[in-house]
Amino acid sequence: MLKRYFLLLLLLPALLWSESKAQDLQYSQFYAAPLYLNPALAGSTLGGRANLNYRNQWTGTDANFTTYAASFDYHFEEARSSVGLLMKRDEQGAGQPFTNTEVSLIYAFLVPINEKIIFQPGLQLGYVVRDSNLPRLTYPDQFDNTGLINPVTQERFPNQTINYIDISAGAMLMGENFWFGASAHHLNQPNQSFLDEEFPLAIRYSAHGGFRIGYDDPYDGKERSIVPNFMYKRQGTFQQINLGSYAVYEPLVFGAWYRGFPIGNLQTDSGIPVPMHDAIVLMAGVKFGDFNFGYSFDWSISELGTIPANSHEISLSYVFGGSSIYCPGYTPWGRHGKTKGFRR
Repeated sequence: MLKRYFLLLLLLPALLWSESKAQDLQYSQFYAAPLYLNPALAGSTLGGRANLNYRNQWTGTDANFTTYAASFDYHFEEARSSVGLLMKRDEQGAGQPFTNTEVSLIYAFLVPINEKIIFQPGLQLGYVVRDSNLPRLTYPDQFDNTGLINPVTQERFPNQTINYIDISAGAMLMGENFWFGASAHHLNQPNQSFLDEEFPLAIRYSAHGGFRIGYDDPYDGKERSIVPNFMYKRQGTFQQINLGSYAVYEPLVFGAWYRGFPIGNLQTDSGIPVPMHDAIVLMAGVKFGDFNFGYSFDWSISELGTIPANSHEISLSYVFGGSSIYCPGYTPWGRHGKTKGFRR
């Protein structure tokens, strides 16, 4: 009971009354969640793709975050257009007192620059439902020295559910062996408060890219490559960078990243500066046919490192029909098909 009451005190300021300190969830395997990273990645395989993602963050605490997501995108060659659907649910805290459920529709349009390079902008329209579910917790008035005496609390709570429209956009520049993109989420800065007040969700800006260094084995046609990549994001006063690489030895893939912001310190309420290091991410996966599976582990190097605040993440994707674009990094498994040149 004390843990849950402490959790309530911890989360209420951040989730009910916070204006600019709230941040979006993050994926360690950010390229294995392409539609969440950037709506312009819809159809980037020039075929179809289905993704499942699961993340359990800060598993050793009562304030852990659990995320489930599913997405599908498909490219229509004749129309040079791609569509996508993203569904996501985020559960926060012991007993799941706070949940976010989102459904988004995505559209992207392909613009060939030449036979090997394309530019693709994308637009995302989402609908979000946030539930506080505070009655799921227990409170001091339900207990005495003998234990639980009342199954119902006399506490009164603010609105239990809010919903809003969420608009995002992005763009990608993609070639045979490189890609660079930028995105801006929550462009309309929707009000996320459970109270009758205005607390807009800050815009999340992101820049990401990478480069494939490698070859296909002439004997078995399988990929052997190193794929350095990065992702930078900023939301309100918060900023972070992921910097690392995939190593592909088909059908196996391995990856390692640093996540944090090594320049400067975070000023806490106590006035003590804290380094903004977050985690070292280690990832391993396997490709079997058109399916790709990945598992990653976040080893915390932040101030939370004194408690078991590590994270686990699983991704599964199915790619079909793609035949004319390299996509190292859009999935961590290297290429899908041979380059034939883009339709102009």
